[in-house]
Amino acid sequence: MSKNNKTAEYASASSFAELVREHLNAVYNFAFRLTGNKDDAADISQEAFLKAWKKRGNIDPKMNIRAWLFTIARNLVIDSARKKKTVSFSDFTDQNNRLLEDMIQSDDLSPEELLIRDSDKKALRKLVSRLPLIYRETLILKYDEGMDFKEIAGILGISPNTVKSRHQRAILRLKTALASE
Repeated sequence: MSKNNKTAEYASASSFAELVREHLNAVYNFAFRLTGNKDDAADISQEAFLKAWKKRGNIDPKMNIRAWLFTIARNLVIDSARKKKTVSFSDFTDQNNRLLEDMIQSDDLSPEELLIRDSDKKALRKLVSRLPLIYRETLILKYDEGMDFKEIAGILGISPNTVKSRHQRAILRLKTALASE
């Protein structure tokens, strides 16, 4: 089944349930990495799929469904942050409260190298979590979700050049923070 045909099929309840099964973890993890709060991420994920269901008749067959869901989730995170005025952020974890880096290990490295790598990743994640949302979301979409600048631009509703600029600024901020620590 082609991507376009599959997109059009999400209008039915059973195929929409398939959409939720396919994308729930990704949407939840994205929301969690932006909010740092499991409950908020769960609420945002649920609301994102409810909004998607309500707007299912407006799905463009050419649309990237994953990017569309991420856009909805991102907008909900922003709305939630505006309501709260303050948002606390923590290290990135999965649903079982394990750091994501703990799940990604290479058998080629010694235990000492794995420990150093894990420590470096945790420190980097902590620095990323301190960045302003516009930089944090760009880095998360680029490196954690593997999206290119054009896809990120579509989700954020900005031009690819603005995404590139934010990416460069985020990297510079990280380099500065790393140098000062």
